[in-house]
Amino acid sequence: MDPPRGPLILHLALIRTGTASMAKAYEILGYQNVYHGLKMMDRNQDWVLLEKAADATYPQVLNPGKTPPSPWTRSDWDSLFGECDVITDIGSFFSLQLLEAYPDAKVVLVERDFDRWWRSVQDTAIYALWSLPARIFSYIEPITGVRSGDTVRKMMLGFFNARDIHQLRRNAKERYFEHYRQMRELVPPERLLEYKLSDGWGPLCQFLGREEPDVEFPRTNETKEIRKIAWARLWKYTGIAAMIVGKYAIGIMVLGVALWLTREYGSDGLSFSNKYINQEPGGIRSLFSRIIGV
Repeated sequence: MDPPRGPLILHLALIRTGTASMAKAYEILGYQNVYHGLKMMDRNQDWVLLEKAADATYPQVLNPGKTPPSPWTRSDWDSLFGECDVITDIGSFFSLQLLEAYPDAKVVLVERDFDRWWRSVQDTAIYALWSLPARIFSYIEPITGVRSGDTVRKMMLGFFNARDIHQLRRNAKERYFEHYRQMRELVPPERLLEYKLSDGWGPLCQFLGREEPDVEFPRTNETKEIRKIAWARLWKYTGIAAMIVGKYAIGIMVLGVALWLTREYGSDGLSFSNKYINQEPGGIRSLFSRIIGV
């Protein structure tokens, strides 16, 4: 049996550079199985594989002092991306490895002004992974078997060479520019398109050898979608966890919120948790109780 052909396009622009709009554009151009994080939030097997890929790619960051797993081979990457025509979005965290695995794929880069990009990342990815609802969800994930949150945190920490969110913030600017410099150095000019979404269909279609479609170039509001998905997943898996462990789920979630608030905000967080989690009729404890019916 022949191995999968592998992706035709590696869209190696980092997250929050219009990747959802670009993914839609590739689909309009006729590409199949365009890989984007927003599309596979509930595909848990993908998250299992992505976590293994992160552990193999960034062992010195994620598991220091431990024997690292073997680096992923073309066969390993095929198990995740082999049937995709295009890889976008979170695939960029493995850019160097994907360039090695798929040396014939065309590469598209979209680069934003760093300051605007970083504000966008903090409002979306950082919020979805390190905010209060994300912390609550991190206590629920082990109960439900979902790995998405932990996996994306691993990928981001590994890519930014960081042990925690504070170091990630410190390293963000350097790693951002390093990523784009590496892509320009490693990809031959004939296989590389540096693109701006404002350029429209022309340069993209010319580079890919496709006819320009008679529709407007897509514009997707990723910020709105990410926040919507983050909250929807919190409520969904809260309900699942409650069905699994019943009334004890409330105690677990309340404890998680209280611990997070206290750790992040000290005595102010402790005061907040005492007032709004435990005592107030409209607080988190009573809210969860009404939602899950225990």
